[in-house]
Amino acid sequence: MIAYFIDVEAPDKKKKKQLDRLDLLMTQKGVSGRKYKLGPLHDLKKSVEESINSGARTIVGVGGDSIVNRLANTLLTLSEEASDAHVRLASIPIGDKTSIARSLNIKNIEDGVGAIAHEHVKKIDVGLINKRHYFVHAAVFPAGVALDFASYKISSLRKDHHISVCNGPLYGTETHKGRFSDTDGVLEAVVAYRPTKKIRSSSVGDFYGYIVESVFPIRKINITTREKTLGVVADVEKRMSVPVAVEVVPRALNVLIAASK
Repeated sequence: MIAYFIDVEAPDKKKKKQLDRLDLLMTQKGVSGRKYKLGPLHDLKKSVEESINSGARTIVGVGGDSIVNRLANTLLTLSEEASDAHVRLASIPIGDKTSIARSLNIKNIEDGVGAIAHEHVKKIDVGLINKRHYFVHAAVFPAGVALDFASYKISSLRKDHHISVCNGPLYGTETHKGRFSDTDGVLEAVVAYRPTKKIRSSSVGDFYGYIVESVFPIRKINITTREKTLGVVADVEKRMSVPVAVEVVPRALNVLIAASK
């Protein structure tokens, strides 16, 4: 059984067309399932539990990064509570912010439906922030923070920079692409900056034009700043207490990925 959680609020003409296309592809591929259309007061955890208890083994986020991240956090929390560990998370991207889907090699609706139909399962690492918020793809921090390695700290002196902790390729640069993996049991802490002269990226990434200065494989690290709280984009935007503790949880989440073309 498959459960689809649809998070496309007040869809415009383009999104309605994409949802119609999704319905057609689901029928053609034989992957129809129960649909949950999410509203602002929807109890997501209760619905996920209900679907799993009814036999669902594939939980699908239809929309952007927000719904996929919410479902990932729900499944990981349920896993801690001894729920079924064989449930798989899938993504069907609709909208603009779909970096999690791209990290699973899913670039469009067709890729998402294909991943569900062919059941290409991958068990991936996830990141955990302050012991309470999981992320699948990356946690990005604003300028002015530092990587705290206990005996020393690292930050950037460049004006237009940021620091991130990645679970896969984020910057779309071929030079560093092979250094990022979501199955190696580590995360990558990255210091990157944007040069004054605009450069052209040769591959798909979330931060076009940023140049990676340094990459540090880590299992756990603190992010520090002078502020008491910090805005973090950990798949979705969050406000966190400082210091922000980030750690890897190895092979914690089953996901469906699109086959390489």
